[in-house]
Amino acid sequence: MLELDPAKQSFIKARFGRAGINWIRDFPELVQTCQAQWGLALIGRAEAGLEVNTVFYAQRGDQQCVLKIGLPHPEQLTEIEALRLFSSDKVVNVLDWDEPKRALLMERVRPGRSLRSLLDNPELDCELINYAAPLLVSIQVPADNNCQLPTYQNWLKRGFEPVTSGQVPRLAAHVELASSFNRALNRKWRDVSVLHGDLHHDNILQDSRLGWVAIDPKGVVGPRIFDCGRFIHNFLPYPTQEPTRSRSQVSDADLILKRCQRLSELSSYPVDDLIAVGFIDLTLAICWTFADGDPVNYRSLDAFANLLKNPG
Repeated sequence: MLELDPAKQSFIKARFGRAGINWIRDFPELVQTCQAQWGLALIGRAEAGLEVNTVFYAQRGDQQCVLKIGLPHPEQLTEIEALRLFSSDKVVNVLDWDEPKRALLMERVRPGRSLRSLLDNPELDCELINYAAPLLVSIQVPADNNCQLPTYQNWLKRGFEPVTSGQVPRLAAHVELASSFNRALNRKWRDVSVLHGDLHHDNILQDSRLGWVAIDPKGVVGPRIFDCGRFIHNFLPYPTQEPTRSRSQVSDADLILKRCQRLSELSSYPVDDLIAVGFIDLTLAICWTFADGDPVNYRSLDAFANLLKNPG
């Protein structure tokens, strides 16, 4: 159980080279050290999650826990900091952490069914907003002047700047539009809050005592409304057979609009602003994947852009 998953080993070696190889070599000892430090008996391993993280199910006395260990990376530290700052019963409870080891010990969420597991019927899609809304609009906390977490605006700056009109004119046009809406939203929503930063259907799990709770925050600072964007644009259902371009855009646009309308009913955010934050965050996500060498899928980008250019 202590050996790192072969697929994760391959990813880490390819992405991090010698540093990754050394970390893989030391991984079993790192896990054993965490076991001894926190008195854990490992009882299983989660299959999901990013390639740089490994999640174990564990037992500490009568308490069921989750041990999460990651390759040293700034996001492990921002996750630890965000979880430390969140005090809501809508966020997984952290029992302990070790920053040098990039290790987190958390309560286990049971049964742990994800909101994404319910995302199998487009007709019921907006019903999931009822479960997600309390997290999307209330788990954020004010950021103090000493907060060292990255800002959402810096995320955008680093993600958008490499995209030039000469290289990818179509994507650059979306970046320009997203930047324009971002400037307008920052003039309107001026709160400075600690956001989850990755609050989508896979990171919302069902707990038998607490209901739906958030896991795996990125930890980023910005206006609260920006925490809605990732949920709005993630996992838009695709039809089995691809229709014409115009029909596919209408289908996605209709679903985006319905999500935003329902979330607006459950929050203080106007529909148009929610569409805008969904578009901004989707554009950022696609810029990240483009930087990794992945092709750009314009379907959802175009659907958002059409909604923003033709409101109502």
